[in-house]
Amino acid sequence: MFTLAGGAWYGILGRQQTNAPPRLSLVVLPFANLNGDPAQDYLGDVVTEDLTTALSRLRGSTIISADSALTLKGKLVDLRQVGREFSVRYALEGSVLRSDGSLRISARLVDTQTLTTLWSDRFDVNRVDLLRTQDEIVARLASALQGELMQVEASGSPSDAASNLDAEDLAMQCEASTYRLAGEVAAPNLELCERALAIDSQNVRALVRLATYYGSRVSRVQSPDPDADLGRADGLVTRALEIDPGYYAAHCAKANVLAGRHRVREGIAAAERCLALNPSHVGAYRILASFHFFLARPDKVLEYADRGIHLSPRDPETSIFLLFKGWAYFMMGHDDEALVWLRRAAAASPETPIILAALTSQLALAGQDAEARATLARYLALPGTRTRTVAQWDYVPDDNPAFAQFHQRFRSGLGKAGMPER
Repeated sequence: MFTLAGGAWYGILGRQQTNAPPRLSLVVLPFANLNGDPAQDYLGDVVTEDLTTALSRLRGSTIISADSALTLKGKLVDLRQVGREFSVRYALEGSVLRSDGSLRISARLVDTQTLTTLWSDRFDVNRVDLLRTQDEIVARLASALQGELMQVEASGSPSDAASNLDAEDLAMQCEASTYRLAGEVAAPNLELCERALAIDSQNVRALVRLATYYGSRVSRVQSPDPDADLGRADGLVTRALEIDPGYYAAHCAKANVLAGRHRVREGIAAAERCLALNPSHVGAYRILASFHFFLARPDKVLEYADRGIHLSPRDPETSIFLLFKGWAYFMMGHDDEALVWLRRAAAASPETPIILAALTSQLALAGQDAEARATLARYLALPGTRTRTVAQWDYVPDDNPAFAQFHQRFRSGLGKAGMPER
């Protein structure tokens, strides 16, 4: 880890910057090699370079090039001076420690004006093979940092005294709410994106966030009007892709719309395009897990769910991966295993309607009638619950016979627990 010492490298980068740093501006400082063996320096350099590339995909960000950052390698740095010289609001510093069978990567995100540590974490990674390990490290770090940066920016950096909100401020506040609320955007937060678009109708972040919300209401079977929600989502994401076809999150939003229109295979292609643009975007793994579920491919569901959990184990929506793992085992006929994973999902996210509905059905099918009725009561009491009858659970995005069989069993479990038929 770099030492917070003053003046040792002052002037290396030339004239000091005096302007306030841009929002979402960051430099990834060279990761220190704690082994002390110069032959191991390359690993820290690769992490620095690849993480810089991954974070540069964050919309609206200003990320200093790895070549510039690597000029500080091995030097004592003052992070306030780093902020001034590079004109960045944040610095990411870290270290690499390699042992016989594993790698330990430590990192922390620092406000360069106040020296406040905004985020820190440590990753222990088994060293199966070097190339795979490097990709894994970068993806996990980038995933964690992207979410953290959005929340920090939306709430206001400790060093940010500005009070005027522009369209991007509002859109980021709306987006950050999805991290705090496990993806379930509360209605008041939607207004932030609407206000952003009133200021700037071309704000891609706001367009995509709204499209994601309306598309997800349909896919989670909690939409009061699925046709209207899909139409709104389709219009919003089409506009976003016309403005910026390279914005990764727009392709995930498009994937949800395609599935809602019974075009699941095209939706998979859109989600894979999202991952190609940003391999650390966990939302794409959730979509791929769910879409392979619709196609009755439980092995693929488990594969994508496990990859998503490994990539971002602290993600607010890890519960959705647990849900689809439970449903995958249910589809495979392993009902006891399914119930284990659905209980875990409900414990992780006790106020997500689709998870409580899944647990309700599974409990009823397992003959645990009292708990099934109690879970149904919890489900119906949730403020986000819109689907209150068995007949309303009619979201069948593909005509795959195996999925139809699962869906019939799921609905029968809801009825057995006491959910009204109509």
